[in-house]
Amino acid sequence: MTTIIINDLPYSSNDKAWNGLKLGLTLLAYDQKVTLFLMDDGIDVGRQNHQAPEGEANLEQLVEDFLREGGRVKGCKTCIENNGVSKEPLIEGIKVANMGDLSAYVANSDKVVSF
Repeated sequence: MTTIIINDLPYSSNDKAWNGLKLGLTLLAYDQKVTLFLMDDGIDVGRQNHQAPEGEANLEQLVEDFLREGGRVKGCKTCIENNGVSKEPLIEGIKVANMGDLSAYVANSDKVVSF
């Protein structure tokens, strides 16, 4: 199993969120089991109703594709509360998790990648 941690804002100049999602989708295409964990500013990747900047890939669509392909997406409960995401809905299929859950994913993963 691979755990991918995204802790950067969507649509930032470094494309970390996009890179993490594309890596996850590619691993799923290789029949790998992948969990995506959104934390810190990365929790914004999990919000519904993204407005992608012109010329940018729609990250909400990539998250939905990731879920449809069998990936699991978890969002840090504390980060959701601290970043105001609790006032806006998460993309359907994202589950709320905590640091204990992340610890279990990391302990049971062959690979952990952070973006």
